[in-house]
This record gives sequence, structure tokens and C-alpha cells, in this order.
Amino acid sequence: MSGRKSVDPAVAIEDPRSVFDTPETVLDSALSSDQKHAILVRWMEDEKALLRASSEGMGGGETPMVQRVERALEKLENERT
Repeated sequence: MSGRKSVDPAVAIEDPRSVFDTPETVLDSALSSDQKHAILVRWMEDEKALLRASSEGMGGGETPMVQRVERALEKLENERT
């Protein structure tokens, strides 16, 4: 067994933070690269929404991880090629 985390892709894509602690842990999951990509893209959308809310004075209470998600996406793209 690989020791990778097994998750429900639909749940992970809908709400990545409910399944994964960090963007990096998405890469360590047993999901396909397409599923990982979809999850990380969704996570990026969520982080950008938090940034917009924060800039409008509606702080989401969580630290944005945009750079970490970007790095995870880059690493995934490098692994795919």
C-alpha cells in the first residue's frame, strides 16, 4: 500500500479544505492528476474569494494560501509533463 490518503473526489473538489490540511497534501493523495488539478483550481478560487472579501473589509478569518496553492499547481504540472 502506498500510504497515500484515499478521499472522495467529489467532496474534495467541492470543499478542498474539508478534506486536505494544505495544498501540498493534495499532491500526496491517491487521486488522479486531473482530480488533483481540479481540487487545486477550486482551492485557488476559494483563496482568491477570501482575498477579495478581506480587501472589502469582510475578513474571512483565515490566512490566504494563494502562493502555496500556486506552488502545488506548478509541481503538479511539472509531474504531468
